Amino acid sequence: CLPHNYIHVVSKKSVQINNWTQVMFTYDGSSKASGINIYIDGEQADEVVVFDNLYKSILTIRRGFTRDQRGLSMGKSNRGGTGDNGIFKGSIDEFSIYDREVFSSQVKAIYEQSKKGQTPIIYDPSRPEFKTALDQLSKLRMERLNIVDSIKELMVMREMPNKRPTFLLRRGVYDARDEQVYPGTPEKIMGMSDDLPQNRFGLSQWLFDSKNPLTARVAVNRYWQMIFGRGIVSTADDFGSQGNKPFNPELLDWLAYTFQNKDNWDTKKFIKRIVMSSTYRQSSKIKKENRLMDSDNTYLANYPRQKLSAEMIRDNALSTSGMLVHKIGGPSVKPMQPPNLWNEVTGGGGGSLAFYVPDTGDNLFRRSLYTFWKRTVPPPSMMIFDAPTRDFCAPVRQKTSTPLQSLALMNDPQYQLAAENLSTSIFKENISIDKKIIKLYRTVTGRTPIDNEVVKLKNYLDEIKKLNNIEEKTAFNSLAVLVYNLDETTQKS
Repeated sequence: CLPHNYIHVVSKKSVQINNWTQVMFTYDGSSKASGINIYIDGEQADEVVVFDNLYKSILTIRRGFTRDQRGLSMGKSNRGGTGDNGIFKGSIDEFSIYDREVFSSQVKAIYEQSKKGQTPIIYDPSRPEFKTALDQLSKLRMERLNIVDSIKELMVMREMPNKRPTFLLRRGVYDARDEQVYPGTPEKIMGMSDDLPQNRFGLSQWLFDSKNPLTARVAVNRYWQMIFGRGIVSTADDFGSQGNKPFNPELLDWLAYTFQNKDNWDTKKFIKRIVMSSTYRQSSKIKKENRLMDSDNTYLANYPRQKLSAEMIRDNALSTSGMLVHKIGGPSVKPMQPPNLWNEVTGGGGGSLAFYVPDTGDNLFRRSLYTFWKRTVPPPSMMIFDAPTRDFCAPVRQKTSTPLQSLALMNDPQYQLAAENLSTSIFKENISIDKKIIKLYRTVTGRTPIDNEVVKLKNYLDEIKKLNNIEEKTAFNSLAVLVYNLDETTQKS
């Protein structure tokens, strides 16, 4: 079962050493600690509720391809978090399980009968209306359990009930403690209000406080970097005093204020404002006079050419070919990748992490956002195009152009399928071969080719036909693979 899905109740009274004691507990099936009662020698003991969070089934869950058959453990705990260390020293003589709830009025009788060596007898409630109500309650609980069990869960951190004290460590030595420190925020930016709780929830409220200038400034700088290739503060991974100064402080201030106060943190609205600006829509052609005045194009006299991210390259290929599935949300998917990659590494558990089994149907062509990611074996097509491994935070991605990237665009089945789907749909149209080439180029790159480019593409098409002795339709598919391999396809310009 799940590590946080359990009830932990401890009796205040201890059993006597070197003395046989009858310990009994009853449970009403309510999934609450209040439904558990502990009895020692027929007498109800006072209890301490340590943990009360049973909200799903107590049955064991599937691990890998077999069911984890732990069953019932007695006198032993597999949970390190219970505080009992799983240690039991002693002997157990008789053990009984009842298939119905035992009421407190029956516990004493069970104890007395056991003491006399008699077999305890538990009588069913005789009133039919009680049995009907009990059956209905069991049915409703099972319906609720089926609904709750079907809900997917995401692990999150929670605050410790008793916070551990934290200290400064002299010279970083773990056992050389100095003064104790407490949660807080930099006073130079904005101190945390006394009204806020000193925990992660309070920190989240502090981050988005209307008087906090930092969050919006960092966010808009990242969006600017995503769109123009470099942030207003070029060191997006170091926004503090050791980083670079903004090349246009007034612009950063205005964007941050607008994003926070006018757009109300609406990312889509903010990005729309930038991409509809004349700065974004200008040509990427470099003028000689601009290069002399601003060789690094810091002030964006022309649009800066930049490599698309790994996710964008794949999604662009699927989108232009008409294969991209626009479904939003849902679990991660497993697109095509070379076989047996996961077999080369150990670790990662069983089930979905044991073997890589590609999905089928629409799941093969979902957005890269939904690609299943195993950190020990990241998707190879993503790594080739400089996607980070996710082992650590990477505010700025590497941008490279390597022969391996061209080989991936030519040979990866995903890109081959995209080229085949697009070339087939265009080739079916009743238009001249020149117009087919223009449409292919325009669809993939977003630009109409000039006459000289059309001639070169047509010569390539004729050469492929003659060299491989294939039909024009097959050669047109090779031409589509070529166009997907152009720098213009994988660059934003």
